[in-house]
Amino acid sequence: MSSSKHLAISLFALAVGLSGLASAQTPPDVLKSYKAYNASMKGQDYQNAIKHAKKAWENAEAQLGDDPMTGDLAYNYGYVEKNQGNRAKAIVAFERSVELASLKKSNATELQLEREVELVSSMDGVSSDKKLEKRINRAIKFANSNGLGQTVFVGELYVHDASICTRLLQTKMRNPQQQIGSFINRATTARGIKDGNKKCANIAKKAVSIFDANVTDTRPDYVASANNYVGYGYEANKNWLAAALSYQKARAAVEDDYGREHPLVAKTIGRWMNARNFLKRTGSLEYAESRGVCKCWPFTQDRSTVSSINWVSPDFPAKALKRSSGYAIVQIDVSDEGVPENLRVLNSWPGDVYDKSSLKAAKQLQFPPKTEGEPENYRKDVTIPYSYYLSRGLDPI
Repeated sequence: MSSSKHLAISLFALAVGLSGLASAQTPPDVLKSYKAYNASMKGQDYQNAIKHAKKAWENAEAQLGDDPMTGDLAYNYGYVEKNQGNRAKAIVAFERSVELASLKKSNATELQLEREVELVSSMDGVSSDKKLEKRINRAIKFANSNGLGQTVFVGELYVHDASICTRLLQTKMRNPQQQIGSFINRATTARGIKDGNKKCANIAKKAVSIFDANVTDTRPDYVASANNYVGYGYEANKNWLAAALSYQKARAAVEDDYGREHPLVAKTIGRWMNARNFLKRTGSLEYAESRGVCKCWPFTQDRSTVSSINWVSPDFPAKALKRSSGYAIVQIDVSDEGVPENLRVLNSWPGDVYDKSSLKAAKQLQFPPKTEGEPENYRKDVTIPYSYYLSRGLDPI
């Protein structure tokens, strides 16, 4: 299922879940705006859904004030605004929804924690890391004091905390002139990189532990992100087997639902390919496969295909040197004479960065001429994966 369809289902579920607002106690103006919102959601008209959800919340504020329904509508508007509009605007709505959660007659603490996660999610990348970290710590403290420290919501908060840690580490790595003091500040040194990634990975491991214990309640994107952050830590310590298994776990969480074109899936596959490539280069791939590293796409095909008699390593594009590791999956047909034809990029990440160099390398491959008795389509749709990695190879793709 595509990412847009996944989002549509999530948002529609939210609209249906709030249908209880349509009661005799609901002010007419609130009910009218809410029904318009609900209709827009069913039609996947998200821009109008945002407009009507905001109006329903504003009407509730004016006519109900501090009321559980006001909190529900604030959350409702924040959720659709976060996913389809402006996350900065969503922050204000989520803050109000958190404030009013305690007025609910049942499950108030769980509801407040759930809303805290959505608030933090909206803040991540919008608000300052210092402000975001303060909110995360406050929410985790609230969860622990109410016996909710091992809930999926806390796991999701740890993922955002790991995101801050990783972002800070990368900033320090890119700005060596600012390096002073703590181990993260010493992130241009080999030891600093290892220590910094270890700290970030340990935060993410807390999330993975919670998710593994609550499988049915987890959200795929959070599971994937947590395992990716753990993988980065393993990479920093050259533990490519553990890294590959972490990325593989992340990939399994999102690939089928979101599709390989989704940025999170593409990043995850890229990191997995990078780790797998290091295992192959060190002669450890066979052992790694015996320990669970799969022969997943793009390293498997549904049928046998002709193999090249040479290998041409692609050039590393100059424009990629300051970006990241990555990959490109090239698919070709092979002529009866053994010449590559109909070359095309099947999938790549980051987009267009490695396409030209991969196509150029694939064009120079040589294949044996066609022989009698070759299987049908033996020379069609031959898949060639190219994996690119920087010497440090630590920045998330």
